[in-house]
Amino acid sequence: MVVGTQPSPRRTMFRVTERTLLLYICVVASITQTLWFNWNSTAFEGGGSDPQDSDQNPFVTALADFVVATARDKERTVESSNTTTNTSNTNSTSTDSKQFTDSEPSTEEPSSSSSEEEEEVIIEQCVVSPFVKSNSTNYETSTMEDNSTPSCAILFFGLPRSFKLFVLPSIIENIIVPNIDNNCDYYLHYHAVTSEVESRGVAGGTIQGNDAFLLEDAVRQIHERDNSTGNSIPHVSITNSTMEEFEQARNQTMNRYETTLDENGDYLYSPYNAFSWEYPQTMRNMVKQWHSINAVFEHMEENARILKRNYSRVAMLRNDVMYVTPLDVYQLSTRERDVDNNHFVIPDWANYPINDRMVAGPYDAVKIWATERFQRVERHVRTYPIPGWGVHSERFLNFSIVPAMLNASGHSSSSYVMDQNPNVCFLRARADGSVWIEDCQESFHCNMTHVVHQLVAKYHGIANHSNDGGVNCTKKSIEGIKYQDIMSCKGDVTFSVP
Repeated sequence: MVVGTQPSPRRTMFRVTERTLLLYICVVASITQTLWFNWNSTAFEGGGSDPQDSDQNPFVTALADFVVATARDKERTVESSNTTTNTSNTNSTSTDSKQFTDSEPSTEEPSSSSSEEEEEVIIEQCVVSPFVKSNSTNYETSTMEDNSTPSCAILFFGLPRSFKLFVLPSIIENIIVPNIDNNCDYYLHYHAVTSEVESRGVAGGTIQGNDAFLLEDAVRQIHERDNSTGNSIPHVSITNSTMEEFEQARNQTMNRYETTLDENGDYLYSPYNAFSWEYPQTMRNMVKQWHSINAVFEHMEENARILKRNYSRVAMLRNDVMYVTPLDVYQLSTRERDVDNNHFVIPDWANYPINDRMVAGPYDAVKIWATERFQRVERHVRTYPIPGWGVHSERFLNFSIVPAMLNASGHSSSSYVMDQNPNVCFLRARADGSVWIEDCQESFHCNMTHVVHQLVAKYHGIANHSNDGGVNCTKKSIEGIKYQDIMSCKGDVTFSVP
């Protein structure tokens, strides 16, 4: 949630009709079909920032995405105009959100209104795109009857990129506070490295692993200040792996993934059809992430035995993202609470073909997501029906991990349900002090520039001519596998819980 000024409605507006949109796609698709045939016949192997490949014609897919995005922008503009001219017709996807307009993000700090002639100061919120499923049911805030003993655990994994700058402030705002009544314990695993080199167009930088230990103090302060349930302070445990420990545990695995050939002489594990994969570095990074996921889950299990705690709900979250929206580990896409604990939730964007960046759900289903990748991938690479996709993460989860999770309930009469939630948004942070502000654009139309500015200002202060401290953030465009907008922040990164 950010504060900004409401932009004036545009004078000239038009709506892209469905008929025009369909005609446009069909005409250009037919023209590009020849290009697709020629391009596909000379497919190459490359590197990128996302596994965004599909079995569809990429020219047509990209064109459709562009046209639909244009239609979304026009519709939001029309809706914004209608909202401005007639407040009684205001339409929202939930009871506590306002329609967001597609104005150009401002780099200036919002100014407060001092007279009736000035523009009204409004609260801008991320809202779910009208092109994805709507969620009209209000979220029930009731908690479990007895949560005096923690029954949920929130786990973080991976490299702590820009942890103090972006990640921890967003964890406080959108993870710790929304789950304070759930009384969850917290666990974190990270790789103990000091730097990251540039790879596939992604800038490297310094990794401050010790910043991860700030999580423990943040959890304690928030619960001491805001906890109204009388629950004890959650247990927080942080662990790491050195590169020597990682290599000792996974060197044989990586060697097998990098060298094993199939009957045609192609790499069995390498997804050589995925143009965003760079052999072998992308696979090595994936194995490191899988190792961290597995390690933090096992660390939680060890602590649970010592503490005599029985976790029924577990969330697996990344160490290197800025959480933009509140994430209650029990909340479903309908904004209802999963009181029966029979759904596991993943984001409903970046679907290649599903999102692999987080999960929250029943303990035994999440355990498969976290700990059974290495054992299940052996069968997967030999049974996946389309050659050339190897250990492609999203396809592997969709084909081999999710079906096992659905059947993990242990009851023949029922199974778990996968809930793809478009209301969850987080942005990947990089080690150079940047954050990718387009990550959730399929489901959200937000002024992410303001979101980043507000978070940085609240926790670190904004640098200016009269203040030697603080952080200065600028919007930039970078080129990797694709062009994308980022926010790059530099300055004096101090931290304290507001």
